Amino acid sequence: MASKRNEHSNEFRETIIKHILNGDSEREIAVKMLCSRNTVHSVIIKYKKTKCIANILGRGRKRATTTRVAKAIQRKIKINRRKSASSVKHEIEKELKVTISNQTVRRRAHEVGLYGRVARKKALRK
Repeated sequence: MASKRNEHSNEFRETIIKHILNGDSEREIAVKMLCSRNTVHSVIIKYKKTKCIANILGRGRKRATTTRVAKAIQRKIKINRRKSASSVKHEIEKELKVTISNQTVRRRAHEVGLYGRVARKKALRK
């Protein structure tokens, strides 16, 4: 199946469904709506499967950490902000017996608003 190039508005989809419920054929609807029959067919299939015209939002990727682990990471970072992600990672892995990556620790720090920035050293002026 080919990938989508653009999405149609909900109003457009609603009118297609109204035409189908009135008993019009896919070809007739395609001519009236100035679109391809495949477009009409895909809107109809989606409506029959979900009984919904709008796009259903997905859940996305599951988080690598639970809320308990995330709060523990954030707590460790707030205690000593100068600690590296790898040292916090090792402490959390020992305490909670979970495996996480350094990048996960950085992401949880960013969620709290902590970013690893160091001021640039300037030359000494006299």
